[in-house]
Amino acid sequence: MAYPTHRECANFRDGRCLLLGIEVDPNGPACPNFTPRIQTPRAAAPPSPSLELWRIRMELQDISRRIGLLEMRLRRLGR
Repeated sequence: MAYPTHRECANFRDGRCLLLGIEVDPNGPACPNFTPRIQTPRAAAPPSPSLELWRIRMELQDISRRIGLLEMRLRRLGR
């Protein structure tokens, strides 16, 4: 397994370590403060069943509210 280098560190710029303020070999092994330049995206956890149930209930409430508004508009038009 290859170790990360200073060049791959987010704290490395123009041959210098921005944390320590010193010149470093870009190809040298990174220090313990190594921070990758590009954060690897984490896989999103699947929604819990209770969260999904809550979302569905909120959608149903919204649909019910909109149906009520549409029924009021229909009654007004029918007069």
